[in-house]
Amino acid sequence: MTSRDTLRFLLGTELREIKVMEPTTTVLDHLRLVERRTGTKEGCAEGDCGACSVVVARPGEGNHLTYRAVNACIQPLGTLDGCQLITVEDLAAADGTLHPVQQAMVDAHGSQCGFCTPGFVMSLFAMTKADLAAPDDQDIDEALAGNLCRCTGYAPIARAARDLADAPAPDQFDLAQSQTLTRLRALDDGAHLALSDGKGRRFFAPANGDALADVLVDHPQATIVAGATDVGLWFTKHLKRPTPLVWIGRAADLARIEETPAGIEIGAGVTYSDALETLARLWPDFGAVLRRLGSTQIRNAGTIGGNVANGSPIGDTPPMLIALGPGCICGPGRCAGCCRSSTTSSTTASRTGA
Repeated sequence: MTSRDTLRFLLGTELREIKVMEPTTTVLDHLRLVERRTGTKEGCAEGDCGACSVVVARPGEGNHLTYRAVNACIQPLGTLDGCQLITVEDLAAADGTLHPVQQAMVDAHGSQCGFCTPGFVMSLFAMTKADLAAPDDQDIDEALAGNLCRCTGYAPIARAARDLADAPAPDQFDLAQSQTLTRLRALDDGAHLALSDGKGRRFFAPANGDALADVLVDHPQATIVAGATDVGLWFTKHLKRPTPLVWIGRAADLARIEETPAGIEIGAGVTYSDALETLARLWPDFGAVLRRLGSTQIRNAGTIGGNVANGSPIGDTPPMLIALGPGCICGPGRCAGCCRSSTTSSTTASRTGA
């Protein structure tokens, strides 16, 4: 497989190509310290407060982009490969005209001290790009649940969200969507990404599962990361600098959900948000729990596979997976002895992987 030593993504409409990168550099640190985009704030540095919220756009099914709000404070910069990163600085027009989301916040008096406001704006922006015909109060609450504010009491912000839902309007991102799709698809060269900090520390982003296996054979000590909702705190709280860091998010074959007669196969790269519709349809109670897991930003990044693989005693999904039935959550022929049976059943999420 061909490899590439340059991280490539769009920052707003501008191409960024980075050849030298410390593997644990976060999106937030890059924005503030390198790009000098200080609208994105650091509040908690652990993905709880939402002050650092940004939006990442990726090509979705068909001819459209999928916009997701994420926590910049714990997301490794390398995970932006092939994406468009949108920050609060990108929203206003070139002549200074506010974006509809920003204007709605002004009109509803949704900002006081202003520290948390950029994060709220980006969460609302992502909500306007979601496939919601008419967002209701529950949709608004879910969109804003990952953003904390100590000043406004949330009511003005919720009013701004309702105003946006009542009067949706196209913006410059809608008008440029076809062009952005073309640019992002041109960046998706299928190459294995291998970055270095120039001092021996490495970041890998294999393009598929086979390439991932090869990297792990060559680097058995590697730290595997999917959504970084856990490992990201190693960087920000424990100041750990694991190397190499291997991100599985570019491996499309690990991001599939497949329903089979034996159960559901959930790839290791499937996020909570991507799994929600399937799991909620088959097991409504599972869906209800997932909607209470973390926040929209966390569900957009975190994976079920990573939640199982990290073996945390406070993992959210393993108790539900075990409760679904007597099957093995490792998958046919792959039982690690941690489950009650090595036989899959129709009530088992069978390929959680890591």
